Amino acid sequence: MPVLARRRCELVAAADVLVYDAWATGEPGGSEALIEGLRELHPDIPVVLRSTSFEPAWVEIAGRHRVTPLVGAPTGERLAAAIRQALATAAVPAPTVT
Repeated sequence: MPVLARRRCELVAAADVLVYDAWATGEPGGSEALIEGLRELHPDIPVVLRSTSFEPAWVEIAGRHRVTPLVGAPTGERLAAAIRQALATAAVPAPTVT
């Protein structure tokens, strides 16, 4: 995946929203690096981060690396709600630090 190599990904750039599993890469620290890279390279694309049983400690819900967490079973209704929330949150610019 280009993002893990710190390169922009055209498929990501064309997306309205991204949905990732918190353990997608299967490598220690890999998912954190993936999400950080996505947020750095594609800050305008909202991300829903799914996790089965708990929200990883590294998840940021505010600021430049913010994601919309979805913890538990990703039913269609819950996933749709998380996507709507991510899109709404993306419409509000992240605060900048001066």
